[in-house]
Amino acid sequence: MADCTTPVPVYARIVTREGIEVFTQRLVDKLSPEKVILFGSQARGDARLDSDADILLVMPYEGRAFAKGRDTSRACKPGFRVDLLLWQRQSYEPGFSASSGNSCSSLRSKVSSGQASCWASTTNSAS
Repeated sequence: MADCTTPVPVYARIVTREGIEVFTQRLVDKLSPEKVILFGSQARGDARLDSDADILLVMPYEGRAFAKGRDTSRACKPGFRVDLLLWQRQSYEPGFSASSGNSCSSLRSKVSSGQASCWASTTNSAS
């Protein structure tokens, strides 16, 4: 099990595949999310040296998603800049309506078109 207190291998603050893999494993070990999805420039393969990692966790949570994501990121010490988003399953599933207050349809379409990739899945739920 990954220890959330040990820093990810440090290559300055540059995002690396190894760093993303270690951070993803920490997230899975600590939170058991249903899915961990990498999106943005890291997923597309056109990241620059100053790019961050955009990661979506699909999981149940209580409270505000932004605060929970920020606290989770700090607790698992990624060692690089990361935007960690949390969605509950009903926000991620295809039948979810963007008009119900969450504008996730754009990211969902990126996942299904291959512009984002699922790095971990702890359930057998449909993508």
